[in-house]
Amino acid sequence: MYATAAIDKNTGEVILKLVNIATTAIPVSLNLDDVIVSKQDAKLTVLQATDKFAYNTLGKPTAIVPVDKTIPVKNNTVQLVLDPSSLTVIKIGCKKL
Repeated sequence: MYATAAIDKNTGEVILKLVNIATTAIPVSLNLDDVIVSKQDAKLTVLQATDKFAYNTLGKPTAIVPVDKTIPVKNNTVQLVLDPSSLTVIKIGCKKL
């Protein structure tokens, strides 16, 4: 698994990008101790394919498409399961960065 974190000062969001290169799902718990979360839900965008060699073509333009979801933020913690062979982008609204 690979991960990066950034702060968008224009939108007040913490942005986390998680890549699961494994062929199995990975449970993840993200602790946001040093931020004040302003929204009860985090926005997720997940890009995933069961075939790691899959790609979009003119004939199959939707072989891999992003899926938007929301997940709850409870006690400054986000818990989720990363899909196999996936990229997950999480945006969490914050009051103070």
